Amino acid sequence: MTERKLTRRGFIGFLGKFAFAGAVLSVLGKADTELDARRPPGAVSESLFASVCVRCGECADVCPQKIITPLPFSAGLRNAQTPALTPKGICTRDLACIAACPSGALQPITSREFKIGTATIDEVECRNCGLCIPTCREIVDAIKWTVDKKKVYIESDTCIGCGACIPDCPWDAIYVTGVNARRASFKWG
Repeated sequence: MTERKLTRRGFIGFLGKFAFAGAVLSVLGKADTELDARRPPGAVSESLFASVCVRCGECADVCPQKIITPLPFSAGLRNAQTPALTPKGICTRDLACIAACPSGALQPITSREFKIGTATIDEVECRNCGLCIPTCREIVDAIKWTVDKKKVYIESDTCIGCGACIPDCPWDAIYVTGVNARRASFKWG
């Protein structure tokens, strides 16, 4: 991994982007738009995230799975170009994105604090085959059989939203959103 040095020109550019983002967001107001997109690990509250994130793309650059992408303008001007995880992306929890964030939009977290969303099973598409259970069992054991072993369900309190279960489903019946994500408190520096 090559180490990047922040030049004077880069720092001034960073400040310019930060000031521009702040000016635009102050014009837009502080409306808290609930998104169902998953934010990278360590993301601060949604009401603060768009104001603090400078949209530099550093988190996406260091993501080993390349699953962090900027939200499109259709997510609203306030959220446009802020980072989110791709819908079918699997987060392996290496947390390089947090270390790369220059603005504090992604705060350091422990493995116990990791919860970037919740998986949901589309009951119309699900065939209750149970192929998703072994993968989840290795991570957090949030996908289980009902008592009668006829139906698969997800314990939303246990699920961390990593998405590892998604490729195991041959019917695309599992999707993950940012719902119930644990958000970090903002601390500068």
